[in-house]
Amino acid sequence: FEGRVPVAVFPDGRAVPAAELPVPLTGFELMPDVVIDGAEEAAMLREIEAWPWQPSQSGRWKQDFGPRANFKRRVVKLP
Repeated sequence: FEGRVPVAVFPDGRAVPAAELPVPLTGFELMPDVVIDGAEEAAMLREIEAWPWQPSQSGRWKQDFGPRANFKRRVVKLP
């Protein structure tokens, strides 16, 4: 990835360099084209789907992959 600038790509097609985002994405590296075939992708999806699902406050189901956030109180709880 030498010479390439990490970017965030939005659903509307905008690509914004990470350094220009309101909250810098430190410690995050985008690695495009890491999954090379459909079988590998399917195996990864099975592993992700195997993680436990939890009900959220909104009534939807979610999977937790890191710190817990209370957006209303603007609080983050680290595991």
